[in-house]
Amino acid sequence: MAINFHPLNKGDANFFSVIDLYKYAFQGGNRLPQWFLQFTMRNGKRGFSVLYDNDTWIGLIYILEVKDIVFVQFLAISEPLRSCGYGTKVMSSLRDRHPEKRIALNIEVLDEQAD
Repeated sequence: MAINFHPLNKGDANFFSVIDLYKYAFQGGNRLPQWFLQFTMRNGKRGFSVLYDNDTWIGLIYILEVKDIVFVQFLAISEPLRSCGYGTKVMSSLRDRHPEKRIALNIEVLDEQAD
């Protein structure tokens, strides 16, 4: 089962849910500036995508492609769908979309004290 990647835009039915998830999952200095996201959406730039499993919204991803590498800068799954294997499915779908490229995932050190 492939995950669908749709470019983030204000016309998406889940636009505000995506923005809320982004703000919740990536706090403070870990986020891109809002002006950059607006610029990206307004100018049709690729990279920030809404993730769907068929018609079900599951989360968001932000990738940068440089030469033969796909950098996953942000990946967040909607809270009710976490621990259902969607992270693995997203990464598998990303590999299927870019079979000739290496994929690098940007992660943070786990904080055992965090919720």
